[in-house]
This record gives sequence, C-alpha cells and structure tokens, in this order.
Amino acid sequence: KSSLMKTPQGVPGALMSDNCWNRILISPAQHQIHHSNSAEHYDTNFGHIFSFWDSMLGTLYLPKEGERVVFGIEEEEMNELRTLGDFYLRPFVKAGRKLFYQSVPRGNS
Repeated sequence: KSSLMKTPQGVPGALMSDNCWNRILISPAQHQIHHSNSAEHYDTNFGHIFSFWDSMLGTLYLPKEGERVVFGIEEEEMNELRTLGDFYLRPFVKAGRKLFYQSVPRGNS
C-alpha cells in the first residue's frame, strides 16, 4: 500500500489543496489513483497535466485526505495480458465488444 502524495514537486501544498486547482491540474495523488487496482478508481483520472478534461468528461476522482491505494492489476486481468499483442490489442477488443453489445437492439420479439 502507498500513501498518496499530496503535491507536485515545486507547487506549494496550499495551492493544490484547493479543489478548484485540483479540477484544473493533475496532482501526483490524482495520478496515483489512476494506477489503483480498487474498483472505485477504475476508469478515472486519465489526464497527465490537466484534470479539467476528466472533470468535463466525468472521469475525475479527487482522492480523500489520507486515502491509501494499492497499485497494480488483478490476477484475472494479468491472465488476459500474457503477450505483447494482448497488452496492446485487448483494450480495443473490450471497447469494441462494449460498443457492439450496447448497439444491438434488445427487445421482446
């Protein structure tokens, strides 16, 4: 487990503690959340410098004070990523399946 870092190097803590700034700039704590293996953190904090993209797209997660994070991926997901091809292609396959299954009409016919 890791304690979340609070501020980027060279940025005063008071500046980053204001939620207004955390909604504009990515802090190390926000970036660490992106690498968490906790389900509540999945698909969050994609920005590298700016967090306003995540804020606009609904993927921003602001870590709580003192929140602890376990990094990595689950064993089940590791089994899907055994080869370099799997590593690069699996996200596209998953996205394609989601799009296909969401677009297939389901009804009482």
